[in-house]
Formats: sequence, structure tokens, C-alpha cells
Amino acid sequence: MYLELLTTATAIQQDLVTAYTQTDRLAEVGQYFRALNMATVLFFEQVEPPAACREVHTAFLNWQKLGQAALAEEIAAGEPVETETTRRYVAASQEFTRAMAAFAETVQAV
Repeated sequence: MYLELLTTATAIQQDLVTAYTQTDRLAEVGQYFRALNMATVLFFEQVEPPAACREVHTAFLNWQKLGQAALAEEIAAGEPVETETTRRYVAASQEFTRAMAAFAETVQAV
């Protein structure tokens, strides 16, 4: 059940990124995107992941929180920005991807 929740949230995240960028980063779409990300974090902070998913869970929450911060900076600037927050967000994205891949390898080995 947890994995289904996580993959659904990740897919929604990708759809929101697409919507935001295809509307030329329209501020209102960005604010909606950010609000949904905040709700996602609040939800997942209340979820106790299975032991095998704790690393993925932590990486997911970090990725989401840094994404919110980076998006807030971009909305405030009115355009894409290169900041320490965005660099940390990129690193968090890579860590989440790594954690998901490691988890998938573990599941396939079973």
C-alpha cells in the first residue's frame, strides 16, 4: 500500500511539473502546484512507512520540501532561478531517484 501511495504522489508531481512549465510558469499554476506539494508533505509526514521503505520515505520528503522552497523562490522571482535551494533540490531529486532504484532492486531480489 505504501509503495502505491508513493508512486501515485510521484506521478502527480511529474504531471504538475509539466503543467507548470507548459503554462510558461504562470504564477497561479505555480501556487497551485506548491499548495498540492504542501498537502502531500503533510500527508506523508503522518504515514509510517514499512521498515524497508524508510530510506525512500525520508528521501521523498526531503525532495518534496526542497521542491516547495525552490518553487517559492522561482514564483517570487517570476522566472527560473539558480540558487542554493535549487542546487539542493537537484541533489535531493537525485537522492530520491537513487533510493527508489535501490528499493526496486531489493524488491526484485525477493
